Amino acid sequence: MSNIIPDIQQQSRSYASYINENHNTMQQNTIIPESHIEEKAELAELTPLTNRGVFLPNFSHKNLGKTRTVTVFDWIEWTGKKTELFCQRSRKYALVDTSCQVIKKITLEGKEVATLRIELGAGIDKSWCSVKLANEYCYQAGEEIRRLIVDLNHDFGITFKNFTRLDVACDLQGTDYRNISCQRFMEKVAKMDYVFKGKATRMRDGSTMEYTAEVIKTYRARQVGGIRIGCRKSGISISMYNKSKEMREKVNKPWVSHEWDKAGFYADCDTYRIEMSYCKSAKSLVNKDTGQVYDHADINVIMDCESLYRALYSKHFIVAINQPGERFSRLERIELLSLERNRVCNERLTDKLKSNNYVKATIKSLLLYSMKEQMAGAEIHSSEVYRCIRNLCEEHCLNDWFKRKFPGLYIEEKIITYHDLLTRNEIKTQRLQQAQLF
Repeated sequence: MSNIIPDIQQQSRSYASYINENHNTMQQNTIIPESHIEEKAELAELTPLTNRGVFLPNFSHKNLGKTRTVTVFDWIEWTGKKTELFCQRSRKYALVDTSCQVIKKITLEGKEVATLRIELGAGIDKSWCSVKLANEYCYQAGEEIRRLIVDLNHDFGITFKNFTRLDVACDLQGTDYRNISCQRFMEKVAKMDYVFKGKATRMRDGSTMEYTAEVIKTYRARQVGGIRIGCRKSGISISMYNKSKEMREKVNKPWVSHEWDKAGFYADCDTYRIEMSYCKSAKSLVNKDTGQVYDHADINVIMDCESLYRALYSKHFIVAINQPGERFSRLERIELLSLERNRVCNERLTDKLKSNNYVKATIKSLLLYSMKEQMAGAEIHSSEVYRCIRNLCEEHCLNDWFKRKFPGLYIEEKIITYHDLLTRNEIKTQRLQQAQLF
């Protein structure tokens, strides 16, 4: 345990030396205890960052802005397709049953490594499954995470499809915006003094914040525990909270403390976390400056955690000082981390819009033609047309569009052999079936 938890006494001595070296500068400022931040809000923004009545020096780190930070993955979950060897050749890992029949724990020498969900739910093909890494194994280098994912998929007979959810977090003890503390920033967001572009603000209990006098009065009287920006269903959501407090009150994670220790964080100061949740429902991120693409279907997207966080921060962490009645584009922006923003956009990786419109019209025409052929008894001919429709949907990423456009129709593929074709026992290789409509 001594190798993981930071030496508080040693950090206190280094901190004391910092105070002695900067004694003249510190005499010009006033230390503000945490309990008096609300009473001296204006002064808090003009003095160095304070936390528990203690000064924090201005950090210098090469990763994100001027503030010393730690960027890590906190949640990694992916979807895969079962093969014929699913859960039949596991040699290294073991499966442990849980209270839920469709959820299994993957263990290595008695230690939990991941969680396997063998069925994704009603209405979803049972050949699909999902795997979620244990939190401890998310805190390692991208190459190690990728190697572990490939190893788990190979050991349990799973073919990687895409990442379902990636949570990438940035831990910090200070900010670059006027030396405002993280706690003070959350309080201003809760009171709607600061607003995010195009996203609703919620407290950690889920209640939506509204710009009213009662809300302002309530959250001046008590400390804000955390904020959540956006909705997880939209594909992108942002959470900011006191990570040190969470570890003290809920569960201690030595691997998190170990990362803070390596980064040189002060043990007697709280560490805050800005967490970006990037789900599959969101479109792919494209960096227009570098040309780099962050796609859920690319297993290498986890290789560079810092690069992914920069892209998400540049695109979605846009906050400004609120002025009721003014457009967001005219508001003064707030740069919590002074990093250079890249030109990042959300795009669906398909052909151009004109080409897609042409392909959609082609699919509609082929669908009407194949249905007429099927009703006329030309099964082989209609089967080839259905195969063409399926290939067009796969090539141009139009499977979701096909389901929305024709919710009662789906193409079913059957496995046949050469003998079946010769004997004409099975000629319906692909057949359009219609579900019952109400």
